[in-house]
Amino acid sequence: MQVDELDSLRFRNRRGQLKAHDAGTPFWRIVWAVFTALCLFGLLQIAIGIVAYRAVMAGIERSTAEWRRELAALIEPHPVRLATSPDPTSAPRAAYLPAIPGPIEARRRGDDTACIGGRISQRLPDGWTQSSTRCRASTQ
Repeated sequence: MQVDELDSLRFRNRRGQLKAHDAGTPFWRIVWAVFTALCLFGLLQIAIGIVAYRAVMAGIERSTAEWRRELAALIEPHPVRLATSPDPTSAPRAAYLPAIPGPIEARRRGDDTACIGGRISQRLPDGWTQSSTRCRASTQ
């Protein structure tokens, strides 16, 4: 066989001639199919996102409306009362409480009673016990 004859050499396809629509390579057909699938998937995500956003916003509007109704129900039955000026002849409530030294002064003096946290406390060997009787600390 001569070199000139190689130009005219053709191999026969076992399955016959390729059809016109099969002329593209399988790689590009796969790329096109993947691209189309990704575009459709993106559109589906956008549609689901819009539906979910609307559902969440509707829920927020409903809960906000309920919250406003509850707030209005709490506010309306209780009108605001203006504070009245105190009676100048009445003494402050703290003046009626017994004045007892605080824990620092009581420990320094050796007293068994002190006013701790607004309550009368009795000294124990390892600390203080607090009663329900109110007092006011005259010192620290």
